[in-house]
Amino acid sequence: MFWIGALPLITLLPLAYFKMPESPAWLLARGHVDEARALSEKTGVPLSEIPPPAPEPGAKRERVGFAGLFSAEYWWPTVLLGLMSAMGLLLVYSLNTWLPELMLRAGYNTKGSLSFLITGDFFLSHSGVTSFYGRMAAAADCPALRLPPAERRMCPSPAQQARGPDWLEYGDGSPIRPYYANLPRDETNRLIADFNRRVLTQQPQRVAAAYGRDVAKVFALTRTGSQGDTPISRWQFQTAYPYYPPHATEQIVATATARFGGGAPAVWRPAAGFLRSYQLGGGYTPGPVMALAVLAGLAGSAALLRRRAGPGIRQPALACLLLFTSGAALLLVSDLFEFSWRYQLPALVTLVPAGALGITVIVRWAGARRGSGGVPGRGSPGVAVGPAGSPAEEATR
Repeated sequence: MFWIGALPLITLLPLAYFKMPESPAWLLARGHVDEARALSEKTGVPLSEIPPPAPEPGAKRERVGFAGLFSAEYWWPTVLLGLMSAMGLLLVYSLNTWLPELMLRAGYNTKGSLSFLITGDFFLSHSGVTSFYGRMAAAADCPALRLPPAERRMCPSPAQQARGPDWLEYGDGSPIRPYYANLPRDETNRLIADFNRRVLTQQPQRVAAAYGRDVAKVFALTRTGSQGDTPISRWQFQTAYPYYPPHATEQIVATATARFGGGAPAVWRPAAGFLRSYQLGGGYTPGPVMALAVLAGLAGSAALLRRRAGPGIRQPALACLLLFTSGAALLLVSDLFEFSWRYQLPALVTLVPAGALGITVIVRWAGARRGSGGVPGRGSPGVAVGPAGSPAEEATR
């Protein structure tokens, strides 16, 4: 297993060292002008024809490489990032080391506390590793589904399917609750995993259609939710302290506060009322605006396909691609399990900025076309054309 993890280091690092060319800017900085021009023409990476000025005699040489990280300009960010990384590692490995001891002090026995760390028998849901059941059961056409007798009772009724994937996964009345109550965990997981596989292989169109409908919900005009979705009220500000039976009843909360202290839960009503009013009255990104951001982000990312694009277009396009792919991956993966409005929150910090960058790329590209008489790549702010000092060369700065 360790050798498999080390395989990329053993294979890719030597390959990159011997096969990956230096950048044109690096070659130009060291006086290899012809090599830099040849590589720029081969890769499409724009190259300034003005070589960097030679250092003056007696001038202090700027430190580069790892030594440059501790120069007067960069030492503080280097130390800060190093401390952040160290604290993150301390958190992870301290938790792994002390988790059994913490569980023992909380009242668990030695076997139970070690199982959290060693056996993996610690899940944030009743379903453990079978979290696709809600999605598959909600999409299944049970009368047409071929199942062994042991799995037939997992098929929900139409009324149960209408309650959505979240209820089917976690609800007390879900068809899988008797399995967890009456069978060993390993056998239950095996049966549910086989049920999921049968639904996916026998009825892939129904699963894909249900998944597609959930993916499109982020573009809805309002934030009201649909039948079967996790109630959106869970993620909205409330003017009174909310309880969620049976796991967070008023009695359970009162018992916890009596044991651990801190007092009864309370709500600061003026602030809660303002935040709730803002949240329900338009304090969100409407679905059509989100759709526009997605289209603009996609267009901005596609600008990288233009090999002659220079820094003025290429740099915002790269940032656009990073944000767009990150947001799309987060949303598409989370929707595989179920749709929930809280899972759409990453879109606000990924897809919306990607849309803004995409619009920036589109505006610059359109301005370049107007400036070049309708011929892309001439006189654009992203492509260097013409001799030094010309309008085209100045536009790349």
